[in-house]
Amino acid sequence: MTKTTKLSYWYCKSCRRNLSHGEFRFNCTVCNNYDYCEQCAATLDPPHPHRMIRELAYGCEEGEETAVIDMATGIRIATALYWDRHCMGMRDIDRGNPSLYTDSYSWLTFKTVGDRSKNFGHGLGDLIEPRGYLGICAANRPEWMITDFACATHNGLSIHFMEDIEKYGSIKQYDYVSIGPDDCLTIIYTSGSTGFPKGAMMSESTFRSAFPQWCVSSSIDQITFSYRPLAWVTDRDAIIATFFSGGRTGFSTGDPSRLMEELALVRPSSFSGPSSIWNKIYTEFKTALSLITLSHSPEVIETEEQRLLQQFSKLIPNRCKTISIGGAKASPIILNFMKRCFTHCMIIESYGISECGSVTYDNDVGNALQYRLESVPDMGYTLDDKPFPRGELLVKTPHMFSGYINNPEETHAALTEDDFFRTGDVVELRTRHNVLPSLHVIDRKKNFFKLSQGQFVSPEFLQDIYIQSPFVHQIYIHGDLFADSVTAVIVINQEYAQAFNLNHNLTPLDVNNPDPLFYGALLQDLRSIAEKESLRKHEIPSRIIIDFQPFTSENGLLTSSMKPCRHKIAAHYADRLKTTSNTIEQQLKTILETATGQSMSTDKENNLFLVNGGDSLSAVRLSRMIENDLGIPIPLNILFDPMMTLQRLTTKTTSNTIEQQLKTIIETATGQSMSTDKENNLFLVNGGDSLSAVRLSRMIENDLGIPIPLNILFDPMMTLQRLTTLIQDPSQLSSISQSLVPQLLNDADLNLNITVGKPKVTSDCPSMIFITGTTGFVGAFLLAELLTVYRGECKFVCLVRCASPTKALDRIRETMLFYQIWKDDYQHRIIALQGDLAKSRFQLDNETYELLAREIDVIFHCGANVNFVLPYSQLYGPNVCGTLEIIRFATHIPSACIPIQYISTMSVLPPDVEKEISIEETSPDRLTSGYAQSKWVAEKLIVKANRGGLPVVIYRLGLICSDSRNGACNQNDLYTLLFDAMMKMGCYPETAFHSDVNGLPVDFTVKSIVDLSKVQSDVYGNVYHVVNPNGQIRFEDVIEAMRQCGVEMKSVCDEEWRMKVKAIADQNSRFECVREFLFDSAFRERREVFSSDGSRLDFPSMDKIYIFRCVSFILDNITHK
Repeated sequence: MTKTTKLSYWYCKSCRRNLSHGEFRFNCTVCNNYDYCEQCAATLDPPHPHRMIRELAYGCEEGEETAVIDMATGIRIATALYWDRHCMGMRDIDRGNPSLYTDSYSWLTFKTVGDRSKNFGHGLGDLIEPRGYLGICAANRPEWMITDFACATHNGLSIHFMEDIEKYGSIKQYDYVSIGPDDCLTIIYTSGSTGFPKGAMMSESTFRSAFPQWCVSSSIDQITFSYRPLAWVTDRDAIIATFFSGGRTGFSTGDPSRLMEELALVRPSSFSGPSSIWNKIYTEFKTALSLITLSHSPEVIETEEQRLLQQFSKLIPNRCKTISIGGAKASPIILNFMKRCFTHCMIIESYGISECGSVTYDNDVGNALQYRLESVPDMGYTLDDKPFPRGELLVKTPHMFSGYINNPEETHAALTEDDFFRTGDVVELRTRHNVLPSLHVIDRKKNFFKLSQGQFVSPEFLQDIYIQSPFVHQIYIHGDLFADSVTAVIVINQEYAQAFNLNHNLTPLDVNNPDPLFYGALLQDLRSIAEKESLRKHEIPSRIIIDFQPFTSENGLLTSSMKPCRHKIAAHYADRLKTTSNTIEQQLKTILETATGQSMSTDKENNLFLVNGGDSLSAVRLSRMIENDLGIPIPLNILFDPMMTLQRLTTKTTSNTIEQQLKTIIETATGQSMSTDKENNLFLVNGGDSLSAVRLSRMIENDLGIPIPLNILFDPMMTLQRLTTLIQDPSQLSSISQSLVPQLLNDADLNLNITVGKPKVTSDCPSMIFITGTTGFVGAFLLAELLTVYRGECKFVCLVRCASPTKALDRIRETMLFYQIWKDDYQHRIIALQGDLAKSRFQLDNETYELLAREIDVIFHCGANVNFVLPYSQLYGPNVCGTLEIIRFATHIPSACIPIQYISTMSVLPPDVEKEISIEETSPDRLTSGYAQSKWVAEKLIVKANRGGLPVVIYRLGLICSDSRNGACNQNDLYTLLFDAMMKMGCYPETAFHSDVNGLPVDFTVKSIVDLSKVQSDVYGNVYHVVNPNGQIRFEDVIEAMRQCGVEMKSVCDEEWRMKVKAIADQNSRFECVREFLFDSAFRERREVFSSDGSRLDFPSMDKIYIFRCVSFILDNITHK
């Protein structure tokens, strides 16, 4: 570059002079943005303490952002615009010893790269027909990209080969070849981690769309380090994007052992690396820390950990401001380490696909992405999974490939009929209101394997967890249909192993015959990690294969993209991975041979029990031996079945094993012994309720690896045998767990079969009010408010579920005493009746029912089972049938119907609906909880009755908070449970500190309902949202209130929070059903809500005094009880 009078973007830190465009600057490798001019760098005394690298200073180019054109024109414009800047560089070779490299790079300018590309392109014209194919065979170096640019600007072809033909092009030149937007410009190859690499054809317009901004002048020094094969998309796209921005690219020598050394020499402004690189850095950090742990106190360890983090942070040069993780998902452990270590960088997780381009950044889905999920029922991943749908991801992006070259079969298999690409990745789709949806990759479909008892295992998930062990350098998780748990192939961390052996006076490690103490310590460490991460039994390795030889790309056990090549690792360890004699089939074969005294044939069609010497005596002996050794009773008639082979007996035994395990699990969860009657061993008959259902579902998933939705457990026809069949074949779950929408629509369209008479005239002073739900939170406060507003002779009939008529008033009194709102004079005005909303005529006798139907002036229907765990089928009775019975009661007298004030919930609306709209305008297809579904159907029935003439007003409630006067709150509310758990544990999740939630105090809620019912007493059909637009409760204020109450509270990371929640949930059944809610730390931004204008009340603000009262109430009446 020639020095000019034009100023550059840089200045000298010593003499403070602005450097000229084209002048050399000397940049510090340690200090941020620290440069000297050439004179100061040579004369400064004392010199700068850190190493200085000579780089080029440049200024703003005289050009404008270029509109989208074509790749060839873009390359020519960038070459002309940045002609005197450094463009591409290679590490210098030591002239005295060509086998060595120096610590410097030599750079080609944009002009040199452009001229060579032009000459090489013209030279190709003498050898290849336009639009022909060309392959490049070279390591990463400038010539690779020179060839690529030559193809783009002259022939529009690419799959890449190079000879020294530039001289032909400098002599003989051809016209440029025009490339259409839909013409194939290049072939991008997949990595081949799950099979043979495929070539994805990219059109000119598709390839171009990856570079939205071209030739934009910037003061930021954009530098790229290229080390991955350029036949793949990542580094190639990065180089082209850097080229268009006027930046430069330094190429690796291709030696993996020099990668970090060359990264330090190039000092890129951003760095993209696969998970394997970060795993290796973490492993080295973990090893260094573990060696310290062996011989130091916790205080020293904490100090040394900080020192190590500082030391390892220097692996990424200070000029690098962004780290991108791609190629495979990073484990949370690695991600957490990176954020703690490389604090000078922004850490980004990118998920992209060679065939489609970028999909997500930090799991967030961009607006340009079209996507959907497909259930994978045989693996237990479905769109009906809770709390979020799971399945294979299908995408369509602006960067879609045109197909695989010379491979129409794979192209057809990869694309759906509407041209969505099947990624092969199983993902979880997490959605929250007002937040971009996020996709969380679970694993590749091809990576999953199935164990003998039907559990599907994601090996990558387990590998990411077990990498924490200091014993582990690399790990491969294996399993097959003959094993009941996984096997681990572990490449041992030799440095830690040597220190361990020295510390325990052990001989050097023999991988084929490891010392039992070393092997036991390794196995125990893996089990401790598994327990901490709440892994299931089959996910804990029962067998370990130890090796010293690392997985590398050189030995074929890693791909060139540094991903484990699973099929090659499995083949490499095939002999050692063969399942040993502990399989059921092998055990059965040994037992059969012992019982019959004969060796069994290996012919699957001929190894019958009878053929092998079976008689009545050996059959009895065999049955007893199977039961003694395997714990499974096998009836004699099965053994004498003429078609009973060893394989069929194995299947039968496995099935019985699962049935026995299930029986034990159910008895443990319900606390009751199960009947052996196949027609009578229903879960519900054996003490099933919401708590035991949650416990049972978790136990089944933990022990057998199959997630069972709660609605299946509550199926009235679900027997032990049917559940066993579902565990053996999880694909059946999807048909049983199919969408409830048709049933909801059918239930909501029920024929009410009512006759609606003339509405009763409600005055300001009704004589008798019927109210339901008075033993619940809102119902109790609603009753207290009505008792206050309607004084004098007005009576309140309250329907209460209880054991005897005398207990009805006691239950109401106990509830209101707990909430500190009971007054003794209430009992003279309350008529408490024993009854059941869901039963015909409330289970009242005919005389009482008839009398009430004539005497009641107005109904406040607040009764419902508010349970976010139970499925729709279990809430249908109280919430749907209960509302139907209210409608029938209100219309029982043909001449006069009773007006209904109906208490509904905001949960009946989809997340993005905020206005007070009729339930008729909504669909239940986005309602996920049984509570929301049952209340949606109930409100539909209420609206249907209203259309038939029944006077109805609907009040939809949002989040209801504690009483503003005394802090009394619902002891079963999710937030009450959260605050109670926090104070019991003395900690809170740090990620929730700056979050908040909106709510309305219960006393204002019921005041609003009663006020609205009075102010427009003759107007029906309205829908009110009783919510508080100003009801923001800040999490940090909650923590402050807890501390003011004398509770010591500390902040913990999410991982520690989850561990503490799991522990308290295991000890206290109050928290068991809401463990997932507590895991999520509960506080999230709530949707904005539409507040009613009908009420004359001013909504309260949720200040610190209010929050203190709430926390005090919980502490005194719940936490300390």
